[in-house]
Amino acid sequence: MKKCYALITALLLVGISINAQSQQFRLEGEIKDVDSLTEATIMTFENSKFVNQQVKIINRKFVFEGTIEHPCLAIINTDKVRGGLGVWLTSDTIKVLFYVKEHGPAFRLLQSLSVEGSKEAKDYLAWINSKNEWNQKEPDKIKRNMYIWKGIDDYVTTYPESFLSAFMLSLEVEASGSVQARSIYNKLSPLMKATETGERLLKKIENAETNAIGTKISGFSLPDVNGKLVTVDSTAKTWTILHFWDSWCGPCRVENRNLIGHQKLLKEKGVKLIGISLDETKDTWLKSIEKDKIAWLELNKLKPWNENEIIKQFKIYSIPYSILIDENMVIQSIGMNNIIAKIQGL
Repeated sequence: MKKCYALITALLLVGISINAQSQQFRLEGEIKDVDSLTEATIMTFENSKFVNQQVKIINRKFVFEGTIEHPCLAIINTDKVRGGLGVWLTSDTIKVLFYVKEHGPAFRLLQSLSVEGSKEAKDYLAWINSKNEWNQKEPDKIKRNMYIWKGIDDYVTTYPESFLSAFMLSLEVEASGSVQARSIYNKLSPLMKATETGERLLKKIENAETNAIGTKISGFSLPDVNGKLVTVDSTAKTWTILHFWDSWCGPCRVENRNLIGHQKLLKEKGVKLIGISLDETKDTWLKSIEKDKIAWLELNKLKPWNENEIIKQFKIYSIPYSILIDENMVIQSIGMNNIIAKIQGL
C-alpha cells in the first residue's frame, strides 16, 4: 500500500523484538513544574492499540497502556504543548519525567528529561541527548556527522537485531544522506533486514544513494495534462524543482498549496517548477490540479506504482518528495524546505 509521510515522517519504524506478536506496554508520565496541562494524547507510526489514546493529566501525571507490534517511537502531545522527540516504547513499564522546553514565545515542546524502564527506552533518550550535545559543541558539520555516524555504527554493531538500531539509521539517512548507511545497514541481522522495517529502511537508503546531492540524473519524458510528451533534460538550461505527489496524499496537497506561495520567489530566481503526479487515473489527477489551483507544468505517466518507470528511476518510496536540479541536471538539494532555502540563497 502506498504511504504518505509529513515532517514527522522522519520519525518512522523501530524496536528490539522481531516477533510480529502484539506486545503490552505501560507508559507512566509526569510533567515537571507545569500545572496548566490537562490532557495528553499518544501517537505512534506503527500498528498500535491503546486502552485510551487520550487521557487526563491529574497532578501532572498520566498513564497510557496498550499494545505495540514491536518497540517503536511514541509522540506525546498535550492540550497546550506539542510533542517533542518522543519516547521509545517497549514491552515493559516505562516511567518518563517530561519537561516543557521553550523554543520561543509561541513554540514549546514536551521533551523527555529522564526515563526509567527498559534499556532500549533509556538508550533512545541517551542517543537524542548525545546528538544534541554534538550539535552544540561541534560547529564543523562534517566532524559533527562523523561523531553521529560513529555512534550509530557502534550501536548497530552491538545490537544488530534491534529496531532502535534500524530507527537510528533511518533518521540519519533522512537527515544527512547515505554516505555510510549501506555499510552500517549490512551489519543488521538477517532477521531485522527481513522485517517490514528493514525492507523500508533499505528502500530509503537506495533512494538516498540514487538521489544524492551532486548526482547527475538522466533525462526523462512524461505526458502533460493534454497527453503531450514533455522531455526534461539539460537543454532547458534552467534550475528546476521536481515535485512528486499524488492526490490521495494529504501532506502532498498541503505542499501544493504552499508552493503557490513560493511562485514569486521562483520567478525572481528563474527556477522552474514541475509537478510529477503519481496518480493512476487522469480524472482524479485533473480534479486535484483544479482544486489545488496548480498553474505550473504537471506531468503524469498514469501507471500503477509497481509499473511506473519514474518511480523506479528515482527509487521513490514515499511522498511528497522533491529534488532541485541545476541547468546540468545535477541534484543540488532534496526536500522542499531545503530546496526553498537553497533557492533563497541563489
